Amino acid sequence: EHEYASFEEFDRAMREYIYYYNNERIQKKTGWVPPVKCRKASTQTI
Repeated sequence: EHEYASFEEFDRAMREYIYYYNNERIQKKTGWVPPVKCRKASTQTI
């Protein structure tokens, strides 16, 4: 558990985590690619 000195510090930490979760996190079920790349690949036309 982390104590934040201010709301701004908490807000920055949350924004960084959300960016990581959506853009950098990899999962086996997505073929070891981040969610954003997986979504982009699934929406491209053949």
